Amino acid sequence: ITVLSVSNDSSQSVITFEFSVDRDAPSGRFLITAENSSQYVYSSNGQNWTSGSLPETGNWTNLAAGDNQFVAILSGSGTNTAAQSFNGISWNTTSLPGDSGSDWSAVTFGSDKFVAISRTQNNAAYSTDGVSWTLSTLPDGGTAIIREWIAITYGKRNFVAIAQDENVVAVSSDGDSWTEYEIDVQGINVPETWVSIAYGNNRYVAISESGTVVFSFDGETWKLSNSLPLQDGSTQLTWNTIKYAQGVFFVISNQGSNGSNFAVTSPDGIAWTERELTATASWTAIAFGNPYIFEFDSSVGKNTPRWITAASSQTTINVIRTGARAMGRVSTSAGIIREIRLWDPGSGYLKPPTTTLVSPDSTSDAEFNNRMSDGVLSNPSWINRGSGYRTATTRVQITGNGFADIIPIGRFIRITGLANPPIPGTQVLFNGIDRIYSIVTVEKLSNNSSSNSINDTYEIRLTPELRLRDDIQHGSQVLLRRDFSQCRITGHDYLDIGTGNFLQTNYPELYKTGLVNNAPENETKELDGGQVFFTATDQSGNFKTGELFEVEQATGIVTLSADFFDLAGLDELKLGGIRVGGSGAVIREFSTDPLLTQDSNNVLSTQRAIARFLNSRLTVGGSEVAVPVLVAGQIVIGPDEFNNTLGLTNIITVPANFSGTGRVRGTILAQTMFHASFFDPDV
Repeated sequence: ITVLSVSNDSSQSVITFEFSVDRDAPSGRFLITAENSSQYVYSSNGQNWTSGSLPETGNWTNLAAGDNQFVAILSGSGTNTAAQSFNGISWNTTSLPGDSGSDWSAVTFGSDKFVAISRTQNNAAYSTDGVSWTLSTLPDGGTAIIREWIAITYGKRNFVAIAQDENVVAVSSDGDSWTEYEIDVQGINVPETWVSIAYGNNRYVAISESGTVVFSFDGETWKLSNSLPLQDGSTQLTWNTIKYAQGVFFVISNQGSNGSNFAVTSPDGIAWTERELTATASWTAIAFGNPYIFEFDSSVGKNTPRWITAASSQTTINVIRTGARAMGRVSTSAGIIREIRLWDPGSGYLKPPTTTLVSPDSTSDAEFNNRMSDGVLSNPSWINRGSGYRTATTRVQITGNGFADIIPIGRFIRITGLANPPIPGTQVLFNGIDRIYSIVTVEKLSNNSSSNSINDTYEIRLTPELRLRDDIQHGSQVLLRRDFSQCRITGHDYLDIGTGNFLQTNYPELYKTGLVNNAPENETKELDGGQVFFTATDQSGNFKTGELFEVEQATGIVTLSADFFDLAGLDELKLGGIRVGGSGAVIREFSTDPLLTQDSNNVLSTQRAIARFLNSRLTVGGSEVAVPVLVAGQIVIGPDEFNNTLGLTNIITVPANFSGTGRVRGTILAQTMFHASFFDPDV
């Protein structure tokens, strides 16, 4: 994208631009490395392949991708050579630590680092950039035995490596410190020849050369699964590799020098489905990718998820489309189908599947069209919801250890076993997670007494949100930290507080040369839970109060964080019309009109306006109220008359005393009142 012109004001808005699309730009690459060679091939779609050269000749059997780069490692005794590439085409030669007798056997990526293992010296190595490596030691069981570590995977924040000829695994959260666990399951009496391990669907699954399968939810305790099936029910195969992607474990095999066209898939590592490949070969490697192919146009869209299998000593490549079966539940009400709720949309569909609903009591069958895109299903579109479908209720008694195996995601989590109650602002650290969370709100769920107990349960709201990949398990340890390092700054036009010393942030010299990136997000560096509280005008002239409140100078937009506003006690608030409360009245504006002439249910007058309105009509002094005209019923008094609004006679039923300057005008009236006084002494 090339910007051609911008506005000549403070906003510097883009006015015109031009763009071009490189339709050959890949969304990713498949790489296949070779044994006893420096050659490799790469492809953006799994169909058209281009050859390239690695730094030297050897067995490049260890390959991993992560953090937008590739790492390849030579296997075999006598070499520590590795290579790193950002595009899969240009490679940088690197070296792994330790002596040259490590015989590196596998490498994987996870938790922002690459981890490699050795089969001959209990060595492991890890790297955060694929270039610089740090040596670590795999466990030996306390007997100084050299384990033949053969395969490694990453999942649930842990690296898990498995030994080839011993029923043991090694688990590490960082690739540095390792703990050994035994695969102690009933049904395995002698050490199996383990060949591969993969993580998916919340579990680790390992396979042996003969087809034995074990799985574990934590990498420590293992269970025996169903063995891999025999081809045609009788032919024993040699199994090589297991991988997981898009809801499916995929396992490939060979049958000696004759090869095989037999493979199996499973959604859970327990129930296996037999698959027949389009070619027979000694399949040794498999990978999954989801390339975006511009020229591809069909019902599955341009995202084309696919598996690629490669064979040993052959140029055969197999492109496979398969995936997980969609699963859902039908909901009925009043004899009709209300919905089909999908809890797994499946994967790898080439066309919408045929779905049949069976009910012996239905009087009219439901009709609907399945919908799909990019190989997954969505809820169907209904033509007819049918009638006469039975609604059944089933009672299920659930036993267990008292918690559901549901990984918490979002902002809320429940914790117990605290010596002191949590308070808002407390920092929260979960075991094995580098992110630091802050408590926004706290609600006590158990033991409503004022005293606190270690058995109390609290529901806390966190910021930022918990992610699915954080994988917070029941019983996980949590650290609450009330006291933490903080810095309070009040200032104006400052740059990069906390990012270094004077030489590293030498303002303005380093900024002029471009050696320092003065982006707003680099203003403060908060590490290990330390916090910076500040008010400032940043590099773009925007006023900020910490990271929670900002006024953008160019547009006037005000941004604030909803995480730190407790709205639990607010019955109703609506901005945009300003609805306050749930009465149905909408306050549209506040008025200072002293005459209250708008006569609107949407206008709220200020105190000054109300006071001026009353003062214009009432004069209040002590106990007297002076008004220009007083209307009481139909009697009108003032400003200079005593009258009747209906024109009737005003009747005075009590004596009236006219004194001082007050006079009653009219001769006849005066005489009558005078003579009447002699007739009635009370008048």
